[in-house]
Amino acid sequence: MASGELLRLGGVTVLTCRQKGRGGDLHSFIREAGGIVVHLPLIEVVAPADGGAALRSALVRLDDFDWMVCTSANGVEAVARGLLTVGRELPSDLRLAAVGPATAATFSRLLDREPDLVPERATAADLGQAFPLSTQRVLAALAAAAGDDVKQVLRARGYSVEVVTAYDTQMPVHSPDLVRQAGTADVAVVSSPSAVRRLIDVLEDRTPGRIVAIGPKTAAAARNFTAARVWEARDTSAAGLMAALAQAT
Repeated sequence: MASGELLRLGGVTVLTCRQKGRGGDLHSFIREAGGIVVHLPLIEVVAPADGGAALRSALVRLDDFDWMVCTSANGVEAVARGLLTVGRELPSDLRLAAVGPATAATFSRLLDREPDLVPERATAADLGQAFPLSTQRVLAALAAAAGDDVKQVLRARGYSVEVVTAYDTQMPVHSPDLVRQAGTADVAVVSSPSAVRRLIDVLEDRTPGRIVAIGPKTAAAARNFTAARVWEARDTSAAGLMAALAQAT
């Protein structure tokens, strides 16, 4: 990224909304660019309603599947915990698909496996479209709030798909001081349609007038539910988000 783009963030307050412990690279880049970071986590990862029973059952039966799909780093983390619980490893012939680079990196870090398939664009629909036509069996370990994009696209391409809930999310509790700080931000970065809705729930009419959204569905939600100007970040890496922030500021 050109230094001129970075300098455009000088003095800008950027509200980031990813869960606690995520977004460190983006925060560093913003600060290096002279921006101010306010971090308001809008999701907290919790166990699914069944306590992970469906996921564990599927992991015991991994030999029944040809592929496993995860559409978030949280999904991979849930799979890694589940494998430890049931006392098994990934079968060597099980192929892995990750929605984007962060999910792929989590596969490598926690399971010592590089995914076999990562789409050029990090969306669930693009992930499904990246699969070749086949009648193979797929296990999709997804969030409770995940849409049907992966399942529908894969089934249309001939696959037999079993979806299990790997994790759920809830709204964290925020201090009044943090909410006040968040309400002064110049621009917000949001990563999902649910994050857009939660941002509005927390900030109401103090929602920033500029939003950088990750992916087309998040951008559509931001345009539908807020009066903000919206920029879609097509590259979900920290560098890609910085490029979108430079455009927005």
